[in-house]
Amino acid sequence: ITYEAGSQETSVSLEQKLFGVTSVASNPTSIAKTEDGITLSYTANTGYLLPDDIVVAIGQATLSSNDGYTWDAASGELWIMPSDGFTDDVTVTIYGKLQSPTNLKASDITGTTAVLSWDASTSATDYIVSVEDENGASVFNQTVSTTSVSVTGLAPETYHIWSVQAIDANTPNSDSGCLMGYRRVHHALRLHPIRHPDRTQRIQHLKQ
Repeated sequence: ITYEAGSQETSVSLEQKLFGVTSVASNPTSIAKTEDGITLSYTANTGYLLPDDIVVAIGQATLSSNDGYTWDAASGELWIMPSDGFTDDVTVTIYGKLQSPTNLKASDITGTTAVLSWDASTSATDYIVSVEDENGASVFNQTVSTTSVSVTGLAPETYHIWSVQAIDANTPNSDSGCLMGYRRVHHALRLHPIRHPDRTQRIQHLKQ
């Protein structure tokens, strides 16, 4: 890219490191100092979602969101305009976020064990299965390549929060988020999505 800074021109490169994401806009070949920076567009590949956070750097300096670039995950639009201009090469890194596993179910429940299963996420290679008790203590954590796992170490008459995260080899920093639920031995099993980020709110929601 040729960056026109007054009477001088500087050549900088644009590198896009994309995982689970595709660029859908033509790369600019020149930028004038008076223009409004670079506008790029992206779309998520099958089985992925565009992430909330990305990384944009000028040389070795990472830019801050809304202070050098603006990213809209809903539309896939990225606008870059560093306050000091394009003084070095530009690097855009985007890790797509795998879609959530669905249809979380539990079966073969005993006093301390259960089998947890779910429908596969497209493009996922593995799943991280975690179980916490109502106090946030880890009860079970395991990475599996299948869509079911035998969970051990559960406590009778205790609320538990289940979490299944989809991952793949190319996007180790992305995940599907969590599907929450609980089981209480000797009572009916209920599993449903919970969106409260705070553990206390999640537990209160479960007990309703």
